[in-house]
Amino acid sequence: MFDVITYIEHLPNELWFEYFEYLDGYDILMSFRNLNRRINDIINNTQLHINLSILSKSMFDRLLNRFIPYISKTQIILLKLSNKNNCEQISLFNSIINIKKFINLQTLILHDIKFYELDEWLYSLLELKSLKSLTIVVKTRKCFNQKDKNIGEKLNHILFNNYFTELKYLQLDGFEIDHENVLHDVMNECNLEYLILDKCQFNYLLLILNHLPKIKYLKIKSLTGRLFRSPHVTKNFVSCLIHLQLDDCTSIWFSQLEYLFKYIPYLKYLTFTSFNSHFINGAEWERLLRQYFPNLKNFSLHIQATDNKPFDIEKLSCPFKSSYFIDEKQWYFTFGTGQYIIFHLLSIYSIPYQDKTYKLDNNLLKSLKTNEPFLT
Repeated sequence: MFDVITYIEHLPNELWFEYFEYLDGYDILMSFRNLNRRINDIINNTQLHINLSILSKSMFDRLLNRFIPYISKTQIILLKLSNKNNCEQISLFNSIINIKKFINLQTLILHDIKFYELDEWLYSLLELKSLKSLTIVVKTRKCFNQKDKNIGEKLNHILFNNYFTELKYLQLDGFEIDHENVLHDVMNECNLEYLILDKCQFNYLLLILNHLPKIKYLKIKSLTGRLFRSPHVTKNFVSCLIHLQLDDCTSIWFSQLEYLFKYIPYLKYLTFTSFNSHFINGAEWERLLRQYFPNLKNFSLHIQATDNKPFDIEKLSCPFKSSYFIDEKQWYFTFGTGQYIIFHLLSIYSIPYQDKTYKLDNNLLKSLKTNEPFLT
């Protein structure tokens, strides 16, 4: 019997390709490139996911100068850049590499990008015809001047006029999307299926729903503005939308929600967060949900409110104990009350709690009440 020694270089090409699927492009290039001609050929035919946001400045410079200029840009299908920790990755990358050559890029993530950098990237993005997922997180949380607002308008015009026919996922963070900026610009239907917006005016939400016939998932982190009835707002049922998450809905009202709800009758998952005591109304929630969402499977509610007088927790919690919530839907809610200086505090949230994190305030959660039968 002879011992057979197998080296990693002896593995068949199929196993190499499968192995590389589990590695980031940086690890592939730094660990395996230039080992031998065969491995180089395999790497040259591998689709690469390049996440530069996790690299130190020295590692980023090394990859950017030694490897990326010499590989085929058509191999890269995912690219993530970040200006976190002041390493200015996005500007450096753009000054050395021509993003237009990434013709097979499917996912692009730009974190902490500055407005002037975003302006430099905008029209280069138009060349990325294979793009399916785009995430843009602007470092500045608000538009501070007219130039920044103009950049936001250009971005709206590009993204919502269906220049990216393959784009399915879009996340925009760090600036407000408002009604006036795009009212006359958005003309074409988009193929977006997943949309996440940071701050959005209510009218803009109604407007874009007209142009998102394939939208399945919509999340807005801060919904503001009053209802303005005009011929531009949505008039069509949005038949594909099944998951809606509305966070920080402090400056809107039930009447606006009802106006929205009647156009999304196929919703199955609804998440709603507000700091407005107006929404601590179980009877009104039951009416809206019964009337507009017969197929709703999950309703997640989280409301925090303050007042200069104590909340009547028994009165407020009673409508949430109806047969509709308890027996028919089996949706349960917990109420917490407390006091901070002269203000009385109230928190209501669905259980089991849906979010990944929860900030526990000792002043708020002095008492807990739930509409679960075995706890009341």
